[in-house]
Amino acid sequence: MAREQIEVTAEERQPFYSTEEDEAHELRAEIRDTRDQLDSTLEEIKERLSPKEVAGTVAEIGSELFSQQLSDQKVDEFVQIASRQIGSFIRRHPYSCALFGIAALLLLAEREKRKRNNKLVVSNV
Repeated sequence: MAREQIEVTAEERQPFYSTEEDEAHELRAEIRDTRDQLDSTLEEIKERLSPKEVAGTVAEIGSELFSQQLSDQKVDEFVQIASRQIGSFIRRHPYSCALFGIAALLLLAEREKRKRNNKLVVSNV
């Protein structure tokens, strides 16, 4: 059975390629925009999590706590914000958090084991 060859002229192909090229151009533009947004978001996160910024926030909260200027409402707000951020982090990184939890439990178990061994050594002396 012989295959029938269909000839397509350049004019017939042009609209197809044009649309494909336009779509590729749009996708590249969207990718560039997304990268720019990610870059600015990462920069903002870096600024917020910089040691200087974190220390400043902790110092501010500490000074308010010690000067008794922090109302119950502010404490509740702080706890809610911290809870949301921690929950969000856990949802984004479940495996890392699980491994961290397991490591923490192993360290606590080792610590308790050492405490018991030290008590045995002291009582045997």
